[in-house]
Amino acid sequence: MIDRGTCVRAAALLSALFASCEGQSGEHSCSWQYNDLHWDLSPLVKHKPSRDYKVDRSNWEFDMNVCANTLRIPPACTHQFGDKVQRAPGYQTFTHDGEIACYYMGNVNTREWGLLDE
Repeated sequence: MIDRGTCVRAAALLSALFASCEGQSGEHSCSWQYNDLHWDLSPLVKHKPSRDYKVDRSNWEFDMNVCANTLRIPPACTHQFGDKVQRAPGYQTFTHDGEIACYYMGNVNTREWGLLDE
C-alpha cells in the first residue's frame, strides 16, 4: 500500500517533470530549476515512431509523455469521448467487466497537474 505522503511526492515530481511544458508540439526546452538545482529532461521526451511511457496496474493503465502530449490517444479515451477527446500529456484509463473510463492527466497549455484520487 502506498501512503498519502508518497502520492503527494509523486504528484510534486510529476508537476516538476511537466512544469516546462509549452504549446502542443513538445519541441522546446524541457528543463526545470529549483534554487541551485537544474534538471534537463529533454532526453525523456518521446517522439514518433517511439511509444509513450506506459504503466499497467490492475485494471488501470497510465499512458504518458514527458513535456509533451502523448503520441497516441488510448482506445478507452476514444471510446468514451469520441471525436471530442482532448490531447493530453497523460491519460489514466480503466477497463474492467465492460466498464471503461478515461481521465486526462494534465494539460500542456495550462501546466496544471494534480492527484486524481485526492
